[in-house]
Amino acid sequence: MTRYRFKPATTMLLLALAISACTTEQVPVDNDELIDKLVTLGIGYIRNGQLSRTMEHLDRAHEIAPSSAQVHNTLGLAFQVEQDAVTAEQYFEKALRYSNGDTRIRNNYAAFLFGEERYREAIEKLQFAAENQFYEGRAIVFENLGVSHLKIGELTIAEESFLKRLALKSALVRSLLELAEIRTDQQNCVVARDLYQRYHTVGEHSAQSLWICVRPARVFEEEDEEARCGLMFCNVFPAALASQEYADSLSSSG
Repeated sequence: MTRYRFKPATTMLLLALAISACTTEQVPVDNDELIDKLVTLGIGYIRNGQLSRTMEHLDRAHEIAPSSAQVHNTLGLAFQVEQDAVTAEQYFEKALRYSNGDTRIRNNYAAFLFGEERYREAIEKLQFAAENQFYEGRAIVFENLGVSHLKIGELTIAEESFLKRLALKSALVRSLLELAEIRTDQQNCVVARDLYQRYHTVGEHSAQSLWICVRPARVFEEEDEEARCGLMFCNVFPAALASQEYADSLSSSG
């Protein structure tokens, strides 16, 4: 059975941008407010794609607090967006060093490594974050672990990570979808359909979700459901890898 897979998304990077301003800070008390303001402005310019303005603010912050983990972490994010992987990694390494291994920074670094397809290294950073039971982003860490393990074919470990993610918070879109994919491949269509239905209440249609919908519906001979999902799959996502498999399956069943 062909497994449909997304290209690596920007979810991890967006998460990093959301939490980076909260990173442990090591600057003089008098400079805290100014550094926070400069970093917050820098992150805003990253989101808007104005990297030159980002660097103006971060350069100033770096001059004021050259040993700030927060500033180095944000510089890592900025150079990651700029696709300067070498420089981004240097700043993430410094951020870790200045923060004494802050969990949030490890998670940001893992997002960078994932984007570079260095999944084993990303897993190492994520596992450390997952061990911190007081880290508020722990649920998403387990999801990112699951996706990373999927990328290197470790389905059993990926499944365990997604289940841990769901145990911490049930309405987690990516984990529901990936578990539904795993159960479908295992031909456990009862559970796959349940997971898909749970996903459908919180997530949007995608090529992967519709292809998951088609297969259990076919097993249970739910012709209307199969036709609905199949038609949407082929019309909305014609370039999807699995669409040819679906078209071929219709020909063979006819």
